[in-house]
Amino acid sequence: MTREEREQLLARYTTGELTPLERERLFTEAMNDQELFEHLFEDDALEEALSDPAVRRHIMNTAPAPAPAWPLRWRWPVLAGLAASLVLAVILIQRQLTPSSDRSDEHTSELPSPCLLLSPL
Repeated sequence: MTREEREQLLARYTTGELTPLERERLFTEAMNDQELFEHLFEDDALEEALSDPAVRRHIMNTAPAPAPAWPLRWRWPVLAGLAASLVLAVILIQRQLTPSSDRSDEHTSELPSPCLLLSPL
């Protein structure tokens, strides 16, 4: 039996589509190939175990809880950075919107003195 034939029979075995003759041929080949033998009976043991409702319930109850999507240790630094950014943004916007007296003094001192009207000669 070629490797391709074995793979096809094995695939059909796992889906339950083998004829009795093909099943016997696969089991005969499994007696000569240790890897195929282990694969066949590993699948059988798993399928048999999962068919029992008590075993399935036990497996579902002992499954580990899913890990949190966002690690909790990063929550506080991210929130602190966000708060600091918001405070800084408010301060900068407020400084731009409210004219300060210092700025208005600077601008008026830079203005040139008024020109005298010159009379024509």
